[in-house]
Amino acid sequence: MLKFRIRFNTYLAIVILSIVVMFVAEIYAAQVNPRTVQYRGGTNAPMMVDVTLRDSAILTNSYVATNYARVADVQDLGIWFDLEQGSLTSFEYKIQWSRDGETWFDEVTETVTPGSITDTTLEYDLTFGGDVQSVKPITNRGNYVRLSVKGTGTVTNSTCVVYLTGVSG
Repeated sequence: MLKFRIRFNTYLAIVILSIVVMFVAEIYAAQVNPRTVQYRGGTNAPMMVDVTLRDSAILTNSYVATNYARVADVQDLGIWFDLEQGSLTSFEYKIQWSRDGETWFDEVTETVTPGSITDTTLEYDLTFGGDVQSVKPITNRGNYVRLSVKGTGTVTNSTCVVYLTGVSG
């Protein structure tokens, strides 16, 4: 009986030690790469954004705001443009940020001269020849983001689709 008890206690100790090692390894893996938890149905899975901000529509000579997306928990974003040229050779867009999804603020650039700093709305210009697909990486600066887009020049039959993608870090 004593041999059986020693053997049983040894096996039990080995099983308990194995479970502890596996548990510690899981904790270490979660600390090294927190995204591993998402595959186990955890609540701290990364926030993902993949939306169409603007369906295919003819560009105009005036800025038109796109739909907006909530990006509060997303760090790095990508704005994807799908343009069909028509008679257009360039278009402009502004990135706008919001805290509440209602009041919008243009992204600005600073010009520093002795004695003054001037903020100016940052307008991006995309020049192209033929249909084009391009992406612009941006850093999150608010809870919500949208764009305002417009064509420059003759806009006949020139369309633009705008997508937004991003993942929390």
